Amino acid sequence: MDARRDDSDFYELSRELYCAINVGSGAVLNIRGAWTSSLGYVDTELRETPLWSLFHADEVETLRLAFEMTAMATERSRFTGRMRSKDGSYRIFEWTARAGNAEGIVIAAARDVSEFHETRQRAQFHEELMDQVAQGAPVVISVYDRDGIFLAQMGAGLEKLGLQKNQLRGASVFEAFKGADEALSFIRGALDGKQSTNTQNLGTTIWDNWFSPTRGANGEITGAITISTDVTERERTRQALEERLQLIEEQGRAIRVMSAPIIEVWEGVLVVPVVGQLGAESAADMMERLLETVVARGATFTILDLTAVDHIETTTAEHLLRMIQALGLLGTQGLLSGIRPSVARALIELGIDLGQVKSLSSLYAALRVCMLNVSSGKLRQ
Repeated sequence: MDARRDDSDFYELSRELYCAINVGSGAVLNIRGAWTSSLGYVDTELRETPLWSLFHADEVETLRLAFEMTAMATERSRFTGRMRSKDGSYRIFEWTARAGNAEGIVIAAARDVSEFHETRQRAQFHEELMDQVAQGAPVVISVYDRDGIFLAQMGAGLEKLGLQKNQLRGASVFEAFKGADEALSFIRGALDGKQSTNTQNLGTTIWDNWFSPTRGANGEITGAITISTDVTERERTRQALEERLQLIEEQGRAIRVMSAPIIEVWEGVLVVPVVGQLGAESAADMMERLLETVVARGATFTILDLTAVDHIETTTAEHLLRMIQALGLLGTQGLLSGIRPSVARALIELGIDLGQVKSLSSLYAALRVCMLNVSSGKLRQ
């Protein structure tokens, strides 16, 4: 066979570059295809030029041997190598070659796969980088293609899920986690371009999840990525803290109840011994309990006893006055008892108006008045 004849079927296989080569000298006997766009050479510059001179110095012997072996083989061979462009840079080509009918001649088709290799190397670099990061943290990084097929899955957190690195590669996330509707809905959202987060309790572990689309150079969605962080310890600590705070609140409420108990000393007569100062929280709690008790007991009189209060602040006095007013709105007569001289002076100095409040010198005096008047519901003047 004339090695320089058209080999259309073989040229169609390449779709880019085609040549016939004398493996002894490396001379290019026939050439066609997009050599200009790929390497910058026109056909006339390459014809009769040793092909070996275009190979990278590190690969000359390997590629030359590949062509020589092809010349003696009965099957097509495939190999990859770097070739020097006219500007001095190197491109990566994937060769498909077969022996020609003439001895020592090889018919070869080449495809420029530089961008593919660069993309694969970048992807490999990114995967290795993600893997290094993921192995040092309690996370799981999952990468999916446009159809939700696992491309990669890595991270130290995989062990807690009973998985190994890339165990699910090639599987569909929608099949692998069928039934996990909430998580799958977020992944579908990411594949549609939506970024989102959620926290998922799996019973033995709790995870913070971040879902995001992945995009190509033109901004088109190429798939999705999820980063799941094991927050079990954090959530358990937070839950324990909340329980502890709730216990402290309950204990504080119990202490407030004990420091200001509501005592029904007679039918329709309630007594509240006030101890110490009343803050906003304790006053609100005391008023809530007192008003509920007044309604529940149908109390006619309520005595706020200040015998245990040896000094008073403006806020405490104001809270007591508001309680007296609230009691009046429920139809209950509110009284103050046991005001000490020091407290009386302080109230005057603070400008607190007690003119509308009935005050008695002692709890005994207040109880006596209430019991004498409980039937009428009115205080004797």
